[in-house]
Amino acid sequence: MKKQISSCPVDLMAVNEHLPRIVAGEVFILAAAYIISGLWEFPAFLCIDFFLRSFKWNKYSLLSVIAKKIIQQLNINGKPVDTAPKRFAAKLGFALSVIILLLKILNIASISIYLSCVLAVFAIAESVFGYCVGCKIYQWQQKIFAK
Repeated sequence: MKKQISSCPVDLMAVNEHLPRIVAGEVFILAAAYIISGLWEFPAFLCIDFFLRSFKWNKYSLLSVIAKKIIQQLNINGKPVDTAPKRFAAKLGFALSVIILLLKILNIASISIYLSCVLAVFAIAESVFGYCVGCKIYQWQQKIFAK
């Protein structure tokens, strides 16, 4: 019998579907701020915040804390979604943010701006359309390594 591989990682922990979408909106704003200003502090902040969310330290993530407060204040209900695909996407965001920051430090700002545009597009896809690029990349990776 062939072993079935899940289409997304599953850790049986759920979160309100709007939480990662609000966080993605915040990521978009920070990426756009970097694109406009060129200040290294924006990708540095994103590195730290993505790191915290990637390794289950969400309670220390300022973006998660703000998103939770928004959900509480506006009493936004949503269906629960598994956190594992979102954590995988956060790891991709962490890697991308590190590369952006390193390129900025190495004075290769033009490429870091282009990569920030990619990050902003991924964030807006999640925030506005609920399309998790990280989960799609995970599914693609699973298909390749399953063969």
